[in-house]
Amino acid sequence: MDNLPDTFTLGDEKKYNGFYNKPLPGQQQYLCFVLAALKDHESQKTFAASPYSDPITVKLHSGMPLHAEDPEMLWVMGPVLAVVLIIIIVIAILLFKR
Repeated sequence: MDNLPDTFTLGDEKKYNGFYNKPLPGQQQYLCFVLAALKDHESQKTFAASPYSDPITVKLHSGMPLHAEDPEMLWVMGPVLAVVLIIIIVIAILLFKR
């Protein structure tokens, strides 16, 4: 992407230069900024960043569920549930041995 577009839609589910523009979960506030990598004629990179935007709140569309399940959440919930299950089994074994 050599030129910046006039408008850029956050979360449009498209790929830009190999990066996936993931949809944003609703009911949260976000701050946005633009980070640009500039190359001069000597192949040195210079970075420039815009100031942060005002807070943006993503609103849910009428067809979107309030809590969409994220695959990342399974990596947290799976081990937690396994530990809880193991603790319950150990407590049950200790109680039945008495």
